[in-house]
Amino acid sequence: MKYRNAMELLPPQLLQELQKYAQGETLYIPKVKRESWGARTGAKTFFSERNMDIRNQFSRGVDLEKLSDAYCISEDAVKKVIYKKEMLFMNVNEIDFNKYFWQNDLVRVRRSRPDD
Repeated sequence: MKYRNAMELLPPQLLQELQKYAQGETLYIPKVKRESWGARTGAKTFFSERNMDIRNQFSRGVDLEKLSDAYCISEDAVKKVIYKKEMLFMNVNEIDFNKYFWQNDLVRVRRSRPDD
């Protein structure tokens, strides 16, 4: 983060108004639109794909210890990934249907849900 002198940056009226609230202090002015966590580095995508792989392998019968060793995370972390409720029901807009083997305009294969 770069510090800049407000006298050089802001119009005098705005500077006077700010001085009513904070004089000689450092202020942080947030961006109007922040990027979500991991969007710039690709970390969000990496962990999302890793977690989906963990869930798929667990549903195929791979036990917690093997998943823990394969992904170098604790068994408790594997449990958190597997049993996280918000990921069980994915938003249809977030699913890339191109990865499925069988699809057409009328039928799309999706993960099973508990209410099926």
